[in-house]
This record gives sequence, structure tokens and C-alpha cells, in this order.
Amino acid sequence: MLNLGLYDDNSSVTDFPSLAPQGAGAIGAGAGAPSSFLGNNVKSQATIESEYESGVGQGGGSAGPASLMVGPNQDGLLLRYKLLAQSKRVLSGIVREGHNILGCQTVPFATGWVEIMRALEETERGRVVGFRNIKNCHSVWCCPVCSSRIAAGRTAEIRQGIYTAKQQGLDVYMMTLTFRHDAEDDLAALLRKMSAAMAGFWGHRSVKSVWSASGMVGHIRATELTWGRDAGWHPHMHILMVGAKGLDTRGLQAVWAGYWVDALKRAGLTGIAGVACQVQGAAAVVGYLTKMPSELALGNVTKSARSEGHYSPFQLLAMSHYGEDYETLWRAYYEATRGRRALVWSRGLKAHLGVSEKSDDEINDIAGAAELLLLVHSDDWRKLAHEDIAWIRRAGAWSLAEIIDTLDARAVRYRLGQSSISRGA
Repeated sequence: MLNLGLYDDNSSVTDFPSLAPQGAGAIGAGAGAPSSFLGNNVKSQATIESEYESGVGQGGGSAGPASLMVGPNQDGLLLRYKLLAQSKRVLSGIVREGHNILGCQTVPFATGWVEIMRALEETERGRVVGFRNIKNCHSVWCCPVCSSRIAAGRTAEIRQGIYTAKQQGLDVYMMTLTFRHDAEDDLAALLRKMSAAMAGFWGHRSVKSVWSASGMVGHIRATELTWGRDAGWHPHMHILMVGAKGLDTRGLQAVWAGYWVDALKRAGLTGIAGVACQVQGAAAVVGYLTKMPSELALGNVTKSARSEGHYSPFQLLAMSHYGEDYETLWRAYYEATRGRRALVWSRGLKAHLGVSEKSDDEINDIAGAAELLLLVHSDDWRKLAHEDIAWIRRAGAWSLAEIIDTLDARAVRYRLGQSSISRGA
């Protein structure tokens, strides 16, 4: 997990050296889990085990609850690949055949060889393993595997941006925007209305005036979605704002809350000013960012303690193994988020903070130098189950021999990469 440290609203850049950007290996380290900043609320802890025990999954599929779970001492990599297989199954009826989301990780681009690569940089979990010449869907919303590395990479960018902002004498604040909703509301309709409200809010002359007077230089907008039994879908925005130090967050909230409620009304939504708009200081930003990467979001899928009955999207995906209602929710989630951006930097902010532009494809690839371990015949790559591919990545971080054992067990044709022979890995 990226450790951003803790600091208060008046801290200087020297007060939190943990905010200094990490090396390239940080992006792929451990191949993180789905991030809260990219569509998952880590504060919710749905229970898989208790739902099954209470009858939700009884009489369902042939596989028991263990089929979508891993033990408490295992990392989430195996679970992510199991969830990916589940997502493909649920979406297969509504996604066109050949779509990248259905072929992600399992379908080669063309006849030839799939390359198994391993980063040269060592991490606490070994060296990161990845693949080339296979399909990647790059879906931060619906792919538990792709969203993992993309989330970690985007987190590293924000980490770098905040560090630079502090060096420039600026500070960062967080505004959370939400609205009323109920179990009958359609997710796609809620997102359309929320977008309309956002456009109206940011376009208001008084909002712009306060923004300018506060010395704001830009913002990073993230969309989060959760679902609850009583209140249905809950879309909300977390907006990281970069501006002058020492701003009065209570004063900003008091001014902006009214304009946000007005924007909601014009968009066909409602909200209470003290609840629908909240502005917090830098300490709250760090508390939020520490939840962005990795295990927290996905780890909650397997925890048996429930918090407020809310489910993150990937928790819903896990529950879809047990009932058609959850499958329907997952399909609705896919349709509503398709083509929508989860994380948006305001124009010019990356350049202002010295953060380079990177595509999801660049982030999804292994960062830094890597060696070619093995080449697997593309026709045989299709023989590998999702769990086999997960094991190749997990075991390959330490051992080439364990990758070979997996390939031999599946009668897969392969050959050693030249670097593997020379290094004796």
C-alpha cells in the first residue's frame, strides 16, 4: 500500500517525507486490488460468508462460497482473477462477442507467442510478473485485474502531484458532493443527473468567483459508487482541490453547499446543504488517499463483518455468484459506467504539478526494466484457466520453476526466454 503519512493542514513539505514520489516499481508492486478512487468504496464491508449462511446462496450454483474467496493469509490476486471470470460470465449476454472485457487476460492478440515478463526491480512481494500480447480491457470499473494496476498507477500520480503542490507552497483540500436517492432510482439516470448538477455547479459565476479568490489552481475529480439494500445506488464525488494554504474549509463549505443544492434541484435531484456538500482539509485528503490502493477495497469482499449494509461494486460482483438479483445489478453497473471516466484532472493541473501524461495501457504494463521469462504458444494460452494465470503471476514473483510446473500440468507449449537462460532464474 502507498503510505502517504499523516499531516495537518499547516504542515510543510518537510513534515511528511513519506509523500515523496516512489520509484517506478511502486506502480505495479503487488499488483494492487481495485481502488476506492476508481469506483469502489472501501468503507463498506459486505459479507459473503454470512449472506451464504443466511440463505442467500443456498440452493444456488454447484460451487459453495469458497469458490469466490481466498483464505485470510493469502493475497487478493487469486480472488481478483476469480472475480474477473465471474464478471465475464455475467456480462457475456450483453457484451458483444470478441469484446476486450470478455477476452481480458485469457485471449492472445494473434497467433504467435504470449510473453511472460518479470520486472527486474525487487519488491517486498518479489518481482512483478506481467504478460504481453494478450488482451487487456483496461476497465477501471468492471475489471478486478486491470483496475488494480491502473489504480496503483493513478494513485502514484496523485501522490506526486500533492508532493509538488506542497513544494510550491500550495495545499490540498477535499470536497465531497452527494445527493438524496432511494432503492428505486436507476443508476444510469442518477449519473446523468449528477453530471448535469456538476456542470451547473462549476459553471455558476459565484462558484467560479470563490474558486478564484481562494487561489485554486485545479482539481482532481473522482466518482465513487456503492449500493445499499435500503437506499439503492449511491453515486458521489470526491474532489481534491489544489489551492492556497490555510483556507477556511468551513467557510468554503458554507458558501458552496447552497450552490450545490441549487444545482441539484435544477438537475432533478435534491440534497441537504450540510450533508450534500462537505469541504475538508489536507488531513482528510490523506485519510482518503490511503484507502485508494490495493488490499483494503478487495479485502472487504471476504470479510464477515458488515458495515451499514453497503456494497462496493466488486462486492456486488462477488455476490452475483449467489443470485440473479446481484447479476442484474452488476449488468446495470456495467451499462451505466461504460465510457464514463472515473478519475479526471482539471485542464492544465498535471502540467502545473509536473505530472506526465500516461495512458492506462502504459500504466498497466510493467514499470521499468523487465526480463523475458517464458514464451507460451498463443494457441495453448487459451487452455489456462483464470486461476492458472493468477498463479503464474503470484508464484512467478519468486520462482520460474513454479510457472513451468503450471504450464506442464496444462500441457502448454512454451520455451524459455533468453534472459531466463542467462540469468538462471
